[in-house]
Amino acid sequence: YQTDSWDLGRDAYYYMIYQRVGALAIRGTPAATLVGQWRVVAAIRFEKTRKDIRFAITSTTGTLAPPGATGPAPTLTPTARTPLPAGAGWPDVIAWAKPAVVFILGETAERDGEGNKIYSSGSGVIISADGYILTAAHVLSDVVGEIEVLVEESRVYKATVVKTHPKWDPDEFLSGDVALLKIPASGLAWLSVGASEALKPEEEIRVLGYPRAGLGLGLIPAGGKALGVRSLPSGVSLLQIEVSTYDKGHSGGPVINSRGQVVGIAMGWSTSSDTGVTHQLAVATDTIKAILPSHLLRLVLPMILAASPTH
Repeated sequence: YQTDSWDLGRDAYYYMIYQRVGALAIRGTPAATLVGQWRVVAAIRFEKTRKDIRFAITSTTGTLAPPGATGPAPTLTPTARTPLPAGAGWPDVIAWAKPAVVFILGETAERDGEGNKIYSSGSGVIISADGYILTAAHVLSDVVGEIEVLVEESRVYKATVVKTHPKWDPDEFLSGDVALLKIPASGLAWLSVGASEALKPEEEIRVLGYPRAGLGLGLIPAGGKALGVRSLPSGVSLLQIEVSTYDKGHSGGPVINSRGQVVGIAMGWSTSSDTGVTHQLAVATDTIKAILPSHLLRLVLPMILAASPTH
């Protein structure tokens, strides 16, 4: 980006991501009629109110066949996952889990001072190969338009809301802040749902997500430990954690253990008004499972056994 200030650089980023300039640039080009992955490089120059944009479009997968041609279409994601090796360290666990973590974006009814659209964004995690996704309910609460899900930082799907936890209250932080989405896809990388209550105090965990997208889109793990599960009078269970670099945008992302299992869905933090202590919280798995369809509940145990070898 060629800009004169950080503000203009930020605007250029949002212009690319939210106004979908890249998608518009592909229309009418050979890339629009071919199946596969294409790289779109855009140079944006802001001069006062003028935006000069230039594109270069190249294939990342070589020669590709148009729709209807004989031969198999390129596969972007395998239909089966290689199990996480026993004894894998955190860098390998995170790399293995990354394809299942998604970026979520939705238009709200709000506008900024210049009339530009304001978007709600957060993270999520795929929990089945056919496109079921867990996220935080508050990521979706202000969305009035389509919900878009970015998978493996390369493909965008339109999502529908399957269910929001019945004890989610947008005016109450300590509530069932979890929702289930569905995208029309198959053969996706996914993570199994584990058990928050099986975590030992001080056990290492990671929160995966896409915080502060305005700084650039990228998966950022927040490292730390589990402290314990809190049970609320409402019946909602929350996992208290203590992690570094936990920020806006991690909301909805998975809290994972060292076996790559989802042991919570990140929801944010609460700071005590009298002591100033900050409590970082995630929705615990007992509460998560309350919104899973029966066919996914039946798969929870086999998924855990298949994806996560014991240590």
